[in-house]
Amino acid sequence: MNTKYAEQIMKKLLGTGTDAVFISPSNDLRLLLGFSPFVCERFQGLFFTADGRHFYICNRLSADEIRPHLGDIPLYVWSDCDRYLDLVETALTRHGLINGRIGVLYHAPGSWLMEIADRCPVTWVSFYKHMNESRIIKNAQELENLRQASQITDRAWEDLLGYIRPGRSVSDISDFLKGRMQEYGGRSMGCHAYEKKAAGYPHYVMPKISHVMEETDSLLVDFGCTVNGYYSDCTRTVFLGEVTDKEKELYELVRKANLTAEESLMLGAVCSDVDAAARNVIEEGGYGEYFTTRLGHGIGINGHEAPDISAVNEIRLQRGMSFTIEPGIYIPGVIGIRIEDVCIINEDGLPEVLNKTSKELTVIS
Repeated sequence: MNTKYAEQIMKKLLGTGTDAVFISPSNDLRLLLGFSPFVCERFQGLFFTADGRHFYICNRLSADEIRPHLGDIPLYVWSDCDRYLDLVETALTRHGLINGRIGVLYHAPGSWLMEIADRCPVTWVSFYKHMNESRIIKNAQELENLRQASQITDRAWEDLLGYIRPGRSVSDISDFLKGRMQEYGGRSMGCHAYEKKAAGYPHYVMPKISHVMEETDSLLVDFGCTVNGYYSDCTRTVFLGEVTDKEKELYELVRKANLTAEESLMLGAVCSDVDAAARNVIEEGGYGEYFTTRLGHGIGINGHEAPDISAVNEIRLQRGMSFTIEPGIYIPGVIGIRIEDVCIINEDGLPEVLNKTSKELTVIS
């Protein structure tokens, strides 16, 4: 078991008066045990208790793969011929969790929680925020994993610039980039490539994956991969053919917002102040209403975790924190522009921008 992570979880449980947290198959389980099993509709997961009497429940189909990772943690196994709720009630009773408060994370299926609550007198409480906080500080190896993942995205992006051209579909572009990241050692590759109009929606409402890049066009590419389970996340926006004066203005506002925010990074900086540094640039440029998202999000074993770089987050940046800086302007149905880097406060307490690819206006002819 990852003792550092376990200690942090234990502190959060004791500090919040929570008796246990239920961790279903997920990256959180992988970080804690070094493994996360195949996910299906069959109930399974770890009950991590505040008094250290942890236990795991799973179907017999998963027992052999999870057992080697549990050490001395008790394993309760049910079969498809059993009612899993009988075993859950037995385990909860044996470990003193009946009438207890049990934390849950966002990936735990609601159907499991409701079925257990109908059978057993337990109170489910949200533990997602606390779990995020328990791994908000990365150690040197974790920061190095983030660096390596970002280096892979940078290298793959440079290759992609020679591949993008009119006539390529956005799906072909996405597949090419994912292939390059895999070739360079990345895992869990992800890529979203969107043409000008689709990119005008922050989460790409009705993206046209069949869109073929035109002689005059723009392309927003949001992509990343993992190294040892730790994510990279980068976005660049490029243009094909001619660029209008208005598009140049919008791009320069986003670029300036990105650079201004990154220049404001320092040990002890308040997250909301970093958000404001970028947001003020875009608002003063007259496009504040089109910067509709937070400035960034934490990143680690999950693509999104703590700390949010947002107007409502008052925590201060500390050594080992990792997060994105990603200002954008999104004009629905017209154009979307975003520039995103992963940043950290490194072991020496200094800000470090992990993505090194150019942010200058790029036009592919």
